[in-house]
Amino acid sequence: MLGEYLADKEYDNLGVYLIWSSGEYPIWKLVDENVRIEAVNVQNETAIHADPSFVPDYIVVKDADPKDIEEYMGMDYRLEQTFDEKIYLYKLYK
Repeated sequence: MLGEYLADKEYDNLGVYLIWSSGEYPIWKLVDENVRIEAVNVQNETAIHADPSFVPDYIVVKDADPKDIEEYMGMDYRLEQTFDEKIYLYKLYK
């Protein structure tokens, strides 16, 4: 469902906000290979590798509190779609 929904959208950057146990790999398989995918709002030791210039057009939230992402990096993200299994898609509001 998420993959089909994203297939109809134009975007270059996709953020993923997940807890450790849910994994990013299934999301990688859903999007075009030209889309840049980065973890966002990382709360562990790997946060030092975050690229502060990365601005996602959309953020996929799975198994995490979606409220944590509504003002990611001082930008306004709004809920665009909810999918099964507590998957939320937020879009950058410009």
